[in-house]
Amino acid sequence: MLNEECMDKLMGRFEEVMDRKISAMVAQLPTKEDFAVVNKEIIGLRSENAALRDELTRLRVEVGSLGLRADRLESSTKRNNLIFYGLEYDALSDPKAVLEAFLSQVLGVPIDSISIVEVYRLGKAPARAPLLAKFSRGADVDVVLSKTSQLRGTSFGVNRDYSDRVRNARRNLFLIRKEVIRIKPDLRIFVRGDALLADNHRFTWSEDVGLMFEGVDGCSRLGSLVGSDLGPFISTLRVGPASTSQHKNGSPAS
Repeated sequence: MLNEECMDKLMGRFEEVMDRKISAMVAQLPTKEDFAVVNKEIIGLRSENAALRDELTRLRVEVGSLGLRADRLESSTKRNNLIFYGLEYDALSDPKAVLEAFLSQVLGVPIDSISIVEVYRLGKAPARAPLLAKFSRGADVDVVLSKTSQLRGTSFGVNRDYSDRVRNARRNLFLIRKEVIRIKPDLRIFVRGDALLADNHRFTWSEDVGLMFEGVDGCSRLGSLVGSDLGPFISTLRVGPASTSQHKNGSPAS
């Protein structure tokens, strides 16, 4: 058995070991100065993060502005263009002669009253592909569009040569219009240019947000006009509509 002296020595050694361990642990604990350094680093990281967010916002605005400028430039170069759908011809046909026959015989536009710069097929189909026509003046385009109301109910269609952004916006807006008419057939709603007009409300399409009304999400506003929640339907369009074919609109475009 251990006597009292041995017990005292054993306890002394145990206390020495514990003191060394405690001292080592205390030495590793952060000091007040360490906390101050860490806090300063956290403040610096927060400031840097805020600066990065501001820079990202600025870049997004700048990219959006550049995109709009590019879109306006593209639209400007296409302002005297029209695309014609449903015209009958074959691979050997002269596109310009086909278009002139359509304008004079179907739309009743005197060929000598307008000036067509060039006409060419769109796509690889040898026949019945859409024809893109470049006119000399905007007035020529207006004359043709003023006659297109008589194409309703036919297989023919005439549209402006819109930019990619406007074409995509119109495709989605036409799909929304179709869904609205299905739910509420008596609501007066139509697409003009890159806008959806419904009961004196003007909606537009944003690739980032979707349907817009006066600069904010327009789903709730359109839903209030229709009496139904259109959010789930419109959200599917942001992912990508099932059909990406360009809509053929026989009514005058604007």
